[in-house]
Amino acid sequence: MGIQNSATIYSGPTGGGTIPTGYFMRADECWVYSAAAYYSEDCCVLEGTLISTSPSSSIAVEDLEVGDTVLSRNIEGMPDSDDFDDLREWTSSTLSGAQSTAIVTANPSISINSIYNINEGTLYTSATHMHIVKREGIWSVKRTHTLEEGDYYEDINGNLIEITSIALETRAVTIYKLNVETDDVYYANGILTHNIK
Repeated sequence: MGIQNSATIYSGPTGGGTIPTGYFMRADECWVYSAAAYYSEDCCVLEGTLISTSPSSSIAVEDLEVGDTVLSRNIEGMPDSDDFDDLREWTSSTLSGAQSTAIVTANPSISINSIYNINEGTLYTSATHMHIVKREGIWSVKRTHTLEEGDYYEDINGNLIEITSIALETRAVTIYKLNVETDDVYYANGILTHNIK
């Protein structure tokens, strides 16, 4: 277990305040700690990330509101769940299913002191964000901190995008815990990805 000691501000739906001891990483989750409670980072994208609302339009994640519609996809065979424990067992040799629309049901923000930079700024996500990736010919759902160079994303046009770089940046950032229903996926900077746990 690695521990990062750094002040963090929590600004989610239960209130705000300084969290004195930073966060710590477990095998499959990242938690923000305060004296009062543990707040899960869950699956978050960086402020400014463009979320597709149609195949040809997008909006910054921080501007999305509950009730807005985003572009989604009904992935055949994927469990209808936001829970990583349900999703970690899912695998498929193909990623099939039509694009759809989903409704924003929540979009709170959290400030943290580090962010993963994937493909030199193509996508920034929290350590525990759930990605839909292809590795050695098999699609599965993986947390950011378990991604590897050589994994592949799928973009909004159905093209495979190789992950060529993954870097952890230490800096203060605001991230958004976007949740959409009924299909639990959306396109972030044109990349198909999963929503919060």
